[in-house]
Amino acid sequence: MDAETQENTSHYSKRNNVIDPAIGEPNLSTGDQFVGSSHDDWATMGFFGRINYAWKNKLLLEVNGRYDGSSNFPTNNQWGFFPSVSAGYILTEEAFMKDSRNVVSYLKLRGSYGSIGNSDITGNGATFRPSMTSASSGWWIGSTNPLTANPPKIIPPMLTWETINTVDFGFDSRFWNDKIGLTFDWYRRTTKDMVTTGVQLPSTFGATPPYRNYGEMQTTGWEITLDGNHTFDNELSINATLSLSDFREKLTKFAGTTITGYYQG
Repeated sequence: MDAETQENTSHYSKRNNVIDPAIGEPNLSTGDQFVGSSHDDWATMGFFGRINYAWKNKLLLEVNGRYDGSSNFPTNNQWGFFPSVSAGYILTEEAFMKDSRNVVSYLKLRGSYGSIGNSDITGNGATFRPSMTSASSGWWIGSTNPLTANPPKIIPPMLTWETINTVDFGFDSRFWNDKIGLTFDWYRRTTKDMVTTGVQLPSTFGATPPYRNYGEMQTTGWEITLDGNHTFDNELSINATLSLSDFREKLTKFAGTTITGYYQG
């Protein structure tokens, strides 16, 4: 398990009309004085487990599970379960690959599917906790400028984790006694339940629509890496790595927006 907590506090004081800019002290100023502060905190906790199994060192299986909680969400939606599973098949452990090991020293096919949660999307709970901001009214009653308070925003009752699901297929290979390596991955990552603006409501609603878990983004890409190494008779060694990748990222769901294009990198 793991647990984290963080608390931030700050304080500031200010006075205008400094007599000497080289000596910035409130007692050497003549203007209005102001003071302010801020205070916020957050906490997370997670429980996780993993099971590994290898049959004859050639068929591999790994299963993971996480159960995470965050103070950034309402009490009834603070926890989420995020599983993952991966499998591999090492072909070079098979008898029919024995004669080719001088060329293909290692070859593994693999695939995985998993999900992780993101809780850093609501501003330490500010999105779902009702709060009232205050400001000077601009109205003078005698010699006093009273404060005014704005009504709190409409609070979304069901905000929860953003979930990132990823499917990945690829292979790892080494050639000529591990002197050259080639790795390839194809993946598709789908980010679901992104916190977005709410549905458009008529002006008679009288307030800004609350946020909700609605947005979705999909990333599809591939990566290929080629590396090589060589050691000379004098024990001087050299190695080099070449990588190439490409992906396309597209918003597939977003409130009040027509999705027409994608981002490519």
